[in-house]
Amino acid sequence: MFIKINKHSLYPTDVYITNFSLNFNLLINTLYKIKNQDKGNFISNIGGWQSSKDIFVKKELNTLKILIKDTCLQIYNKEPIYKQSDCWGNISSYSHYNNMHDHARDPSPNKISGIYYLQVNDNSGNLKIHDNSYPQVYTKFNPQKGDLIFFQSSIFHSVEPNFSREDRISIAFNIYLKSV
Repeated sequence: MFIKINKHSLYPTDVYITNFSLNFNLLINTLYKIKNQDKGNFISNIGGWQSSKDIFVKKELNTLKILIKDTCLQIYNKEPIYKQSDCWGNISSYSHYNNMHDHARDPSPNKISGIYYLQVNDNSGNLKIHDNSYPQVYTKFNPQKGDLIFFQSSIFHSVEPNFSREDRISIAFNIYLKSV
């Protein structure tokens, strides 16, 4: 299957963005069910809810995992190792945001981070990809519903406040890649 992917080379960092329509209602309802049972984590999020990092095991995410695999094969010519990966849900209400951070606790050129956007609008807050050498320099991306975004885990990034009355909902992940 051919997947249309836009590549943005920044600082020199590659950011890949593609867009897919999955069963958004199923995934959103799954995250709200998890939220009702999981007090969440506070890592980079100011306000908002971040689930525990083990939701890749949910059967409702199987289609997303296939999509991630197919996209990784096309971009990197590598496939995900899900046993070594983590995945969490994010629900950010009005004024909630994420401070600048990276996912490089275990830096590796084979570790990729990503975000799949389930519910966003123009006031939900932009994703900012920062220049690691000069973090005050960044590029903004206005995510759209269905956007799947990939970047190196060592890249600083943040999310602006949600100024919408609608929750911003996404699924984020870190995956290790292996050669095929």
